[in-house]
Amino acid sequence: MNAVLFVIFGVVLAPMIIIAICLLNSKGAFLIAGYNTMSKAEKAMYDEKALCRSVGWLLIGISFCMLLVPTGIYFKISWLSYGGIALAFLGAVGYIIYANTGNRFRAKQISETPVADENNMPKLNTVKATIIAAIVIAVAAFTALGILFYQGDKDPVVNILNNSIEINAMYGLSIDFTDIMAISIIEESMSDIGTGRKTNGYDGFGGALKGHFKSNNLGETLLFVQSKTAPTIRVERDGMKDIYISFRNAETTRELYEKMAGAFSSR
Repeated sequence: MNAVLFVIFGVVLAPMIIIAICLLNSKGAFLIAGYNTMSKAEKAMYDEKALCRSVGWLLIGISFCMLLVPTGIYFKISWLSYGGIALAFLGAVGYIIYANTGNRFRAKQISETPVADENNMPKLNTVKATIIAAIVIAVAAFTALGILFYQGDKDPVVNILNNSIEINAMYGLSIDFTDIMAISIIEESMSDIGTGRKTNGYDGFGGALKGHFKSNNLGETLLFVQSKTAPTIRVERDGMKDIYISFRNAETTRELYEKMAGAFSSR
């Protein structure tokens, strides 16, 4: 499933990268909102090539930031994903401020004219200069957040194989039966048991918890739970973090426990 994230982000980012390449080659100025609504006389006051290259590099930078989101999910480093989104927003805001101050992209002949009055220079922000990159960035960022929340909030998919139990979810893993000491079911929710604090994981708005947590009574744990739903499955491992699993539907949790316990006892 994590590999699919790269495909999804590739589809989202491909248009952005194509636009960036065009702009870096001084083509596609019509894609820059604000500039594309100016009259020919107003456009003549700007260095179109410099503006195109500037926006092109912005899009390349944003694309790199957004690729940090699936990378963080794949390598189970949550701060990398959130950092990528934060950098994308900060980059967009910073660029808009930069582009709309100091007449940075005025044409050379205009800047060298002594009588040129900066107050008479048409400014991108006066014609709604929300550069098209900002729109693309917003779409990409919200897509990234949507994928993060979707992956984090949905119940894990647990498959019982011949020699292992496979958990497909954010921070998912494969558990060899040889590493398992016991499998039990606790008639309490993870909130009642005590989740502790997140060390590297997902802590959603709806009570979904995935990843690495640490508490005083349980120590370090690996959670794949809906924290407000009981019961909870506990998988004790030899020399490794115990794993806790629960679903939104209590009966689904019980059914999984019966299958896991049966497979483990038959080893």
